[in-house]
Amino acid sequence: MARYMLILKGGGEAWASYTPEQVQGMMQKYTDWTQEIVNKGIFLAGDPLQETGRVVSMRDGAPVDGPYTETKENIAGYYVIKADNYDQAVEVSKSCPALLHDGTVEVREVVEF
Repeated sequence: MARYMLILKGGGEAWASYTPEQVQGMMQKYTDWTQEIVNKGIFLAGDPLQETGRVVSMRDGAPVDGPYTETKENIAGYYVIKADNYDQAVEVSKSCPALLHDGTVEVREVVEF
């Protein structure tokens, strides 16, 4: 089995409009989904990430910490799963709660060295 990273992006705009009850409900969806992939034996790792972050690049030979990522492109979290192939990993990603609040899930195979 190969490892795949599910990169959760965007969706933060929707969270800002949620009531505390809706936030709690969405958090429960993530908890339930995580438990589901744990029970399937395909979960390897995963964590939410802080909303704030910086992009580090080089400009004129010196590191620059900016510009900042746009909310719609912000990486909100990640999962690492194992799957038989890319199509299976994509199928798993289709049930990720990030899709319920206008987020996206990028599926990338982890290169084994």
